[in-house]
Amino acid sequence: MLKLNLYITAFAHLEMQPCTPSSDRPSLRQASEPDNTDIPPMQLRRMSKAVRMGIGVAKKCLDMAELVSPDAIIVGTTMGCLQDTERFLCKMIEQDEKMLTPTAFIQSTHNTVAGQIALGLHCQGYNNTFSQHGHSFESGLVAAALLLQEHPEQQVLCGGVDELNPTTTHLQQRAGLFSESLSAGEGAGFLLLQNSANTALACIRSIHLFQEKNKQAALDQLKTILTELAFDPQVNHLWLGITENDATTLLPPESLKSSAVFFKKDLGEWGTVMSVAVTRAIQQGQDKSTVFLVNHFCGDWSVLQLELL
Repeated sequence: MLKLNLYITAFAHLEMQPCTPSSDRPSLRQASEPDNTDIPPMQLRRMSKAVRMGIGVAKKCLDMAELVSPDAIIVGTTMGCLQDTERFLCKMIEQDEKMLTPTAFIQSTHNTVAGQIALGLHCQGYNNTFSQHGHSFESGLVAAALLLQEHPEQQVLCGGVDELNPTTTHLQQRAGLFSESLSAGEGAGFLLLQNSANTALACIRSIHLFQEKNKQAALDQLKTILTELAFDPQVNHLWLGITENDATTLLPPESLKSSAVFFKKDLGEWGTVMSVAVTRAIQQGQDKSTVFLVNHFCGDWSVLQLELL
């Protein structure tokens, strides 16, 4: 468990579009298009949705803080820019690896989102991308905490971005990642972090990350972690990225009804969904309260302790 004081002064995320069911694919939780009217249309057309979401939400977060540019940019992404990756690989096959344009490859790398945000904001500071599967966004938070220990005067823009891709979604469905109650999703969420409580809206007090393929063993460990953090269902709120059936291992049904929010019902399943769960918890929470966020993605488990100021 990593205890820290990551103060959040601004936040932003994209709202979700209505769910679109399909007979041969899982229902999709698609994010709304961000407001990128200040970007030239020709340049915007060349951007994948992941890049458009990242740039739009990052700017929205900075606008909330009335800040032109941060000192550092950190992005977590599980799958990167999948649309451009698939486009490049298909062109390789179709054109027999000849006369390939490099644009799709350049735009398909995982750090494209962070790089495009920095270019748009003219930010020449620290810039890093984390792709640690279901811990990508959380790893970015840990990196931000370490950076702020070295440079306590700085402000760090940290977020998570992932986009839907029909091919990958189909493969994930075949692998059993989705169910009737769990839709494939996408989105972006960003936080502006600092080392001081001045003007802060919330504070991340602790992060606990672990990997466990055995579900029962993982749920037992979650219960131990929540006990160590002094979680009280009568006082605290619990935002859960697990199924209601699994949640009954942590709390009795009556406590779940009063204190739990199952955020994947609305957001869907994707690797950095915790980035939007955190921003929504701040937006919908009550001052002077503590929210515990629990997430699971393909064997990666995380617990965040969020204090609303």
